[in-house]
Amino acid sequence: MQALNTLSTPEEKLAALCKKYADLLEESRNVQKQMKILQKKQTLIMKEKVHLQSEHSKAILARSKLESLCRELQRHNRTLKAQMEQHDIHNAKLQQENMELGEKLKKLIEQYSLREEVKVFPLFIQDLIITKTFLSFIANLELLF
Repeated sequence: MQALNTLSTPEEKLAALCKKYADLLEESRNVQKQMKILQKKQTLIMKEKVHLQSEHSKAILARSKLESLCRELQRHNRTLKAQMEQHDIHNAKLQQENMELGEKLKKLIEQYSLREEVKVFPLFIQDLIITKTFLSFIANLELLF
């Protein structure tokens, strides 16, 4: 405005005001263009931020689920290990019992074999006695005839 005072005629002042107005209008349009560009960038950045927050939330949820599954798997593994230990102890007892039963069976077979031998021996003796008796009976019969 002080620059207008230096101008002498109203036409020069009007021309200066028009020029100033045109410059300000151009500057305003440039600022508006920059503002639109910056608003678009801001919108894109906000969308990206929302997307990244969503991805982050999904990642946290997935990690939480994985941690939960890991804890459940560890509990299951501990249970299986305990069961395996119990089965190992039970299997060892069964093996010991099988060995003991095998030894008992072996002794029973030996005792049975010995009894059979003892049974056969008296039959053999009985056969001898019967044979001798029969022979003496035949001898007595021959004497009679």
